[in-house]
Parts: sequence; C-alpha cells; structure tokens
Amino acid sequence: SMLVVPHGLMWCEVRASDLLSVGVEVGETHMVRSGGRAGFQTVEPSAAAIHGACHRLLGDAARCVLHTHVLSATALSCLAEGDGDKMFRLPMCHQNSALFYQKIAYDDTYNAVANSDAEGERLARLLSGGKRVLMMANHGVLVVGESVAVALDELYYFERACAVTLAALSANRPLRPMSDDAARRVAAPRDDEREPYALAHCSALLRVH
Repeated sequence: SMLVVPHGLMWCEVRASDLLSVGVEVGETHMVRSGGRAGFQTVEPSAAAIHGACHRLLGDAARCVLHTHVLSATALSCLAEGDGDKMFRLPMCHQNSALFYQKIAYDDTYNAVANSDAEGERLARLLSGGKRVLMMANHGVLVVGESVAVALDELYYFERACAVTLAALSANRPLRPMSDDAARRVAAPRDDEREPYALAHCSALLRVH
C-alpha cells in the first residue's frame, strides 16, 4: 500500500492523520483502505496513476514519490532543446546541477493529464536504471527517493539548480558548462552521503517551520 494526500486539501493544512492508505496494484490505487478525515476520502486520478506506478515498478528506490509543478523546474519543462522536438536538458553549469549528473530522465512526450495506469507506468519506466528525477515536458517534475527526507532534499536542490539555470539564461550570454569529469566528482559523494545530509536538512526545516 501507499500513503497519499487526499484530493481537496491544501498542503499547508495536511496532517499525518489526513493521509490515505490505498493500494498500489492496478485497479486499487483509488481504493481507500484507511486514514483521512471526513469529506476528504478521494485520491486525485493522476496522483493515483503516477504514484502507484512508481511504487509498483521502482521498489525501494521510490519509497517516497514527489510530483510537483514548482516554478523553476516547470518553466524549464516548457523550453525546447535547440530547434528539435526534445525538451530542454539541464546543463551541468552549476554545482547544484552537477549533483544530478546522469540522474535525470526526460519525458519528451506530453500526453495530457496522466490519469491512466498505462501512462503512469510509462512515466515510471523512464526512471529505471538509477534515475532519480523525471523532467516532464510541458508539465513539471517528479522526484523519487528511498525516504521522505531524501526525496524532499532532492527536490529542493533540483529546484535550486533549475532556478540558477533560468537566471543564467536570462543574461542572454552563453552558458559555461563544467566538464563531465568535474560533474561526476560532484555527484559521486552524494550517492554515499545522501541519507545523512537529507535527514539533517529535513530536521532543520522542521525546526524553522
């Protein structure tokens, strides 16, 4: 089963007791097993399709799935790569970008609202092979992690990387990407230290909020 935020609540009012427990198998992602408050007992169809598929197909790598339309990542999802049909690829031009070296998958095909199991599974399969971030053309971003802390930490730094990229692009000057070797050396320690850094980050967020 998976825990999901019920349809109709704003994030700022969600409590742990509001989370709905639903199945992850095809046909069960909308069936509430437990949890939630009165009047908020439904799962938004696209949330059920996308999150259910990630939990089914990606296992422990996706114990937490965050899908959002945060400003900077979503803005980049609206840009094209050159003159072709592919969406913009995040350049390795900043240290925060390099944290995600070879960890980003790209979905160049926008098929409208992803509210079917088949579409959810198509998206989830793009994250196979150790990818942690899915940039979704004309849509937004999806991040997976082994824990809530890890997924939130990944989303935070990915959005920061996108914000820096947008700011650099606005200068109307060529970007200055780092070498593949430099990007690899930035990313490598994160694979070993992801959990403790993420826990420290989330603990700090809880303290100040």
